[in-house]
Amino acid sequence: MELTNQLKKYIRSLNQVKYRQKYDKFTVEGPKVCAEFLSANYFNINYILALEDWVYTQDRVLLKQRCNNLITVKQKELQSLSNLKQANQVIIVCDKAAPSAVIDSSIGWKLYLDEIKDPGNMGTIIRIADWYGIREVYLSEDTVDPYNPKVIQAAMGSHNRVAMTRILTTQLKNVDLPKYGLTLAGKPMGKETSLEPGLIVIGNESRGIRKELISQLDVELCIPRKGGAESLNAAVATGIACQLLT
Repeated sequence: MELTNQLKKYIRSLNQVKYRQKYDKFTVEGPKVCAEFLSANYFNINYILALEDWVYTQDRVLLKQRCNNLITVKQKELQSLSNLKQANQVIIVCDKAAPSAVIDSSIGWKLYLDEIKDPGNMGTIIRIADWYGIREVYLSEDTVDPYNPKVIQAAMGSHNRVAMTRILTTQLKNVDLPKYGLTLAGKPMGKETSLEPGLIVIGNESRGIRKELISQLDVELCIPRKGGAESLNAAVATGIACQLLT
């Protein structure tokens, strides 16, 4: 198979959220992250576009099992498709995972991201969830697209182990789980914190959790502050909360 102009246009279009939504596809770049997607066998892979040197080092049987469309390209061609300043050996095109319709109320900690806007924060939070064994992350309607290329890069393959579903903020009141929110006015968390597993709500980077959600929380929690910083990065706060709660 060859890299036609039509295929180039299609792959480049996936850099925009409207086309990722239209086609239900997304791209992954770089040998390390692509290796995660190839070996995990979670996402269906439509195309692999790679430099000849990368293809030469791969398990050809695995590549054939995972994708019928392997296209060897030149560095200049790969760069024309890439989101990175310097294209890195390989790009794959994947189908999105099928979303769930509701929040699973089974036992276990879960995250709800309320209007997280920064793709780097989003990807890091997905990676943190994976580290702490949290398998479900739920997103408000205005949280950044989890298949944004920058989110994919920051998550470093954790999309293969963490399911993500959009849930309207108005639906949270119907969720039969304890709801804990990180706020500056909350109860200080410590190593001795012992709470029933539930939904940890993480608020917007600058405004925190929106007011209508705060009224639905069972418990407001905060990370004790010892210094003078006004606030914590959303991903950093998520990591600390996961360490103390899960």
